[in-house]
Amino acid sequence: MTGDPFILAANDYLSRQPFILAFDTITELDARFRRQARHFKYLFDKGKVTTCNPYHFTYEDIKEFYAYLREIGLRSSGIKHEITALNTLCKFCGNNCVEICKSQYPQVAAKQKDGYLPSFTDEQIELILNKASIYSIHQYIQLRAYAMVILSLCGGLRRKEVKFAKVDNLDLADQTLILDRVKGENTYGSARVVALRPSAIPILEKYLSAIEFNEFHPSEYLFFNIKTGEPLSDSSIDQIRARVSEDIGFQVTFQECRRSYGQGAVDDGLDLDFLSALMGHSSLVTTQKFYARTKPIRALKEAKRIFNEKEQEKQSCVH
Repeated sequence: MTGDPFILAANDYLSRQPFILAFDTITELDARFRRQARHFKYLFDKGKVTTCNPYHFTYEDIKEFYAYLREIGLRSSGIKHEITALNTLCKFCGNNCVEICKSQYPQVAAKQKDGYLPSFTDEQIELILNKASIYSIHQYIQLRAYAMVILSLCGGLRRKEVKFAKVDNLDLADQTLILDRVKGENTYGSARVVALRPSAIPILEKYLSAIEFNEFHPSEYLFFNIKTGEPLSDSSIDQIRARVSEDIGFQVTFQECRRSYGQGAVDDGLDLDFLSALMGHSSLVTTQKFYARTKPIRALKEAKRIFNEKEQEKQSCVH
């Protein structure tokens, strides 16, 4: 992507930051800018924006970018991070398009209320699992894509956690996976063990067999560069995941896989406290607000059960 005007501008900006920004911040911005470059390329190809060059973006282009971020399911906090980074880059290029967009379209830039986001339906999950079962160890490319998605769907993993998941940390017999690289690992995050749904085991077993069959470069990671054994880049992971979306006919993201894991666990009766720990949340509020909500019919049954139990206790005390 060295000829991409967005990447060229981003690289120019980042090359001037070593003594201003921390190394981790520069690394995070580099990944974010590369992701944004892909977004703008997609919008440009669709005729939604006029250019991929930050020097020439118009405020209408920024309006379309806002709309696209909401379309792909990004929450307000995520959109804010994306726009803040983009604004910094555009200002570096002498382009005040982001600020003009906020001024011209305050309703677009206004923070949207984040509410409960939907998860996959049972039928969609079944389709993903059934499609995955079709591929053999001789079809490594497709099998890897489904293994990656299903690990997130049946274990609640974030993209970063999928990226750094290790073979030795996976115990298929015990249906568990130890995650030692997690979100916020240097601050609020901590290593954890996740419980995998049984439906993930056959696909993961087949995927491990495919790795062994193909005799790739040895790697400690579940998903790796087959030539070097190193972890895949974020862009490679997104491209691999997109294969599943193309194959099944609807959009599949790690966020939706993670939400589906959380909602499914709650629907099956797992206590929110336990689920919060499994998903690596520092607050139960995050689990309840964004990833899992008790369905009315289950809440009704549970309430009736508790009320009846309490009534029976009262009656037994009377007698």
